[in-house]
Amino acid sequence: MFEDSLATFIPKILTNLSKQILNDKNAKLQVVISDTIGLLVLNTIENLDESQRFKAFVSPFLKFAFKLLDNHLSNKIVNNAAILCLTKMMLNCPDEVLVRALEVIIDKIVYLFKFKIYPCKQ
Repeated sequence: MFEDSLATFIPKILTNLSKQILNDKNAKLQVVISDTIGLLVLNTIENLDESQRFKAFVSPFLKFAFKLLDNHLSNKIVNNAAILCLTKMMLNCPDEVLVRALEVIIDKIVYLFKFKIYPCKQ
């Protein structure tokens, strides 16, 4: 209903949600926040022009998730919340936007796996 006007408030909404994730010591809000972000992606990206979709997905949404992962490597609660948010974003993103964003996503994940905090178990 208000998707067009919602797009201008996405950065402020994501900032408030990141504060909630950082203050969530018991991981009670992880699922609710990730569902909210998934619905934001679903309701805002699809209503934009094709030329704006990729930028609207990568700039606020992916930066949000990877900023949480990158800045809080040792906090498992924040990491789990960021991964849940990233999953919901990818599930609700239009396919053509996701295909274009896969290179960015994979590069960031490979970058994060280089840290000792994410050891590979064989």
